[in-house]
Amino acid sequence: MRSARIVPVVAVLVMISSGAPAREPFKIGDIAAKPGEMASGYLSISGELDQDRESRIPVTVIHGTKPGPVLALIAGMHPTEYCPILALLRMRKQIDPKRLSGSVILVHIANMRGFISKLVQDTPASGKNLNRCYPGKPDGDIKERIAYTILTQVIERADYVIDMHSGPTNYAHLPLSLVWKDTGNKKVDRVSREMALVFGIKNVAIESLPKDPAKCGYTDCTANLRGKPAFSSETGQLGETSEKWIGMAEQGVWNVLTYLKMWPGKATLPSEKSLVMLEEYVPIKSPVNGIFYPTVKPGQKVSKGDPIGVLTDFFGKEIMRIKTPAPGIICSLMMHPPAAKGEGLADICTFPKKK
Repeated sequence: MRSARIVPVVAVLVMISSGAPAREPFKIGDIAAKPGEMASGYLSISGELDQDRESRIPVTVIHGTKPGPVLALIAGMHPTEYCPILALLRMRKQIDPKRLSGSVILVHIANMRGFISKLVQDTPASGKNLNRCYPGKPDGDIKERIAYTILTQVIERADYVIDMHSGPTNYAHLPLSLVWKDTGNKKVDRVSREMALVFGIKNVAIESLPKDPAKCGYTDCTANLRGKPAFSSETGQLGETSEKWIGMAEQGVWNVLTYLKMWPGKATLPSEKSLVMLEEYVPIKSPVNGIFYPTVKPGQKVSKGDPIGVLTDFFGKEIMRIKTPAPGIICSLMMHPPAAKGEGLADICTFPKKK
């Protein structure tokens, strides 16, 4: 009898001496991970119909044994941007929850239906760009409901967000980190910028918010406006899946995990002298349907009025030479011949104005 009473007393003393409550499981939808464990499953789309089941979002939750922030990593927003998708699948096996402080949410493929269909941006049910659909609607079209689901189930549960991209099958893209400025929250601006820098890509573009921030439509901007430091990365081109691009995305995430003190190690912010600092994205769109022949490469510097390619009709007759509306550097370039009216042919990132 005496020994039976000692056990609970000792247990109480241990609880008092620890001074911290037990860490709760981390749950998103039906996916729940206990401390020190990993769990994977699917998020159902808001207002899901039977035909929407193929659009369910594959997600992994890695719940560390120690307390810390929640980092959301989102890939597959555009279906043929394969490198971040493959990088997160590798990281799922490498992030040890027993060494992790805080929790990591891996959104493996945001746009599942487009991914399975190998579409560049569109899903069969909607021609919208998913990364322009935030904050979405619980009862909207399929992309609006996907955006709403990611916002409410992932972004709002996170403290920090990285929206991970690469060049899709028809675009060559300069490796780049992009971050918004002047969000109205100085801490969000500072931490977002530092996350983008520490990610490790030498090209960093810092853009201004749209005139109506509430309608920004982008994943990272939407997170910023909700007080979450966030940025987006571009690692790869033309749907390639080489180690160069997958490893770049993977290493960038490790750098951010270390910077946020979620993983052992010390993160050092690079000197801005070692970086190529860029500003606004200036899109160049095709004025007509035709065939596009690019004459520049991503990363190439251009002046205002420089030609970047030739647009012909479907018999090969030149319609016009496409010229740059502003000086800067070619950040993305369409490499496949078909050019639809209104489709982006290239993006110019401008250089910061000298003060």
